[in-house]
Amino acid sequence: MKKIVTGLLLCGLSLVSSAQVEVENSHDRFFPIWGKEARELGYDLPNPYGFSVIYMGMRQDLDVQSIELDFQNPIIGGIVDNLDISARDAKVDVDNVTFRADVWVFPFLNVYGLIGHTKGSVRAKADIGAVIPGRPGLPPFIPPTDPTPLELNGIDIGFDYEGTTYGGGFVLAGGYERFFAMVDTNYTYTKLDIVDGETKAFITAPRVGYEFTVYERPLRFWVGAMYQNIEQTIRGDIDDILDLGDLGDLVGPGKFTVKQKGADPWTYTSGFNMEMTKSWDLIFEVGFGNNTSVMAGSGYRF
Repeated sequence: MKKIVTGLLLCGLSLVSSAQVEVENSHDRFFPIWGKEARELGYDLPNPYGFSVIYMGMRQDLDVQSIELDFQNPIIGGIVDNLDISARDAKVDVDNVTFRADVWVFPFLNVYGLIGHTKGSVRAKADIGAVIPGRPGLPPFIPPTDPTPLELNGIDIGFDYEGTTYGGGFVLAGGYERFFAMVDTNYTYTKLDIVDGETKAFITAPRVGYEFTVYERPLRFWVGAMYQNIEQTIRGDIDDILDLGDLGDLVGPGKFTVKQKGADPWTYTSGFNMEMTKSWDLIFEVGFGNNTSVMAGSGYRF
């Protein structure tokens, strides 16, 4: 039985799989470097170039570390100076469609770039405490007032967003007999429509699996995990996260700053890849644990 180096590429935002090399004169291509030597050792290599389109949906708990509000109204600003606001039960739902192009530079190393569209929503409960400054008595007949405590619990906050995601990464992969293993690592940026600046994400995803043969076509199953380091500082208009209703006209415009990260960076995964033809294949994966996800797509290699 020949050794295999699988062409399956996995990452948090997109992935692509590949057929084995059976293209005439493909051995004469420049990529992958050391490909000829690998084939002489008995390895089957994927076609060097690939494109893929992948959909991924994810639900994740958030750890909201801090929320700051900055009102332009000086009177409201004085109250905000004494404001204590915290968020709980925060969750994010994200849908992402990504296009990815890649090349196997070496038999064990694939590099890629990606671009896509991200759409999502964040929802949480906010607990707000403040002390409204007292009013000194001016004329003798108007008595002064003491500071007044204010406490509001369980206020719904949240916002919807969308934007463009772009980035790149690499895959280290190898296999023996019908077993394979890989680690996909990437770094992405997302420019959101309601947020000042960009959000960043670092993702790495180790997988191990086994290749079967079904109707003379390769069928690969794997298990693994995905680690996401997403620490964000999001800034925008207060109206985008908090519905103040008629009160909004009174307090006036303002800005918010939210610092947040994923409550649990790990998602456990399981999936499969099926070669439909020598160039086209399908892929499907689910994530489970504290975070849940589903991913599906198709790739083409040449």
